[in-house]
Amino acid sequence: MEVKHEEGIFYIGDNKDHPYTKVTYYYLHDDVIVANQTVSREEFRGQGLARKVVTALIDWARNEGMKILPECPYVSRVMHGSSEYSDMIYKSSEEKKEE
Repeated sequence: MEVKHEEGIFYIGDNKDHPYTKVTYYYLHDDVIVANQTVSREEFRGQGLARKVVTALIDWARNEGMKILPECPYVSRVMHGSSEYSDMIYKSSEEKKEE
């Protein structure tokens, strides 16, 4: 199934208004987006579609030179659960000082 992208949303399905699964985002800064919600319709859960849209979001952000603030618990779990995505997680200046 193909992942589609429109401003503020990555989704799988016929249209963004009633997708099978989606991850939504908004801009915090020019180079930082906030991934704020992942939703899958019940009949499409457990098929790996949510991970597919989240991965597409991360790949797109990487290609655009952006970081992601994973506000959505699922996106946070995916990003913190893989060293492959750790470079994409936005850290505030306070968090950087603590490292």
